[in-house]
Amino acid sequence: MKVRIELDPSQDEVEIIIKTKEVTDEIQQILKIIEGGNVNQIVGVLNQQYYLLNLNDIYWFYTEERKVMAQTKKGSLEVKARLYELEEQLVAKHFARFSKSILANLGHVKSFEMSFSGSMCAHFSNGMKEYVSRKYVPLIKEALNIGGG
Repeated sequence: MKVRIELDPSQDEVEIIIKTKEVTDEIQQILKIIEGGNVNQIVGVLNQQYYLLNLNDIYWFYTEERKVMAQTKKGSLEVKARLYELEEQLVAKHFARFSKSILANLGHVKSFEMSFSGSMCAHFSNGMKEYVSRKYVPLIKEALNIGGG
């Protein structure tokens, strides 16, 4: 495999061209990495130290004082991304929006409890709970294949 970088001052954005006889598994992997589909870790910041966090170790992301935080079993760490950016990247990794300020890892949810107000309460494997606002309940039901809008 050859890799070549051409610097072009007139270029407004990065353009990637792959020339190949056929699309192999290796090419598919490269495409996933380029498109950001191979994200399994994210950087978290705590006390000016940077930590690599595995997505499987994150219970949920939330906003607090205009910062995005990742809730893990070891505590909360700041993440240098916006919630909507994380949602776009992680929807295929079983993360789902619970509210304007919560993006949760469905892999850590033990159970959901419906409330009379139309919202849901999600009980996590760490013993904590978060609420799914009414607006997002149909999307969660769809993600879990439980229907009943």
